Parts: sequence; C-alpha cells; structure tokens
Amino acid sequence: MSLDKAPLRQLLDATIGAYINTTHSRLTHISPRHYSEFIEFLSKARETFLMAHDGHIQFTQFIDNLKQIYKGKKKLMMLVRERFG
Repeated sequence: MSLDKAPLRQLLDATIGAYINTTHSRLTHISPRHYSEFIEFLSKARETFLMAHDGHIQFTQFIDNLKQIYKGKKKLMMLVRERFG
C-alpha cells in the first residue's frame, strides 16, 4: 500500500508534525543526562520521516533547523552532528 495515498499520507504528515513538536518541547527542558535518550528519539523520528516520499530532505532540514535554533546546547548538538550529520 502506498504512503502517498490520501489517508496514509495525512497520517504520516501528522506523525511527522508530532515528532517535530515533541522534539522542540523536549529540547526546552532537556538535561545532559537525557541526551542519549533524545538521540534515540531522533533515530525513531528519522525512521518515520524516511517513510515519506521526500522524507530524507525533510529530516535533513529538520536537523539543520535544530542545530541552528539550539546551537547553545553545544554538547547535544555535537551528538546530533555525530549521529545525523
């Protein structure tokens, strides 16, 4: 079954949106002891993004955006760069 069909595409888009919102929410209150858990969370998000037709591009833009917005969290962004580029 294709993920480009309306019902599944809408569900996938909503799921990706939820990952983005949850990521920003988690980053506002994250502590260093939760960094590895957060990186695993992003790995699961990436799997979901990659289900979309343009998921690789979306995920790359998402990660680039995170690196820009949260550049003050140097250690965390270093871990993000190591794992996702």
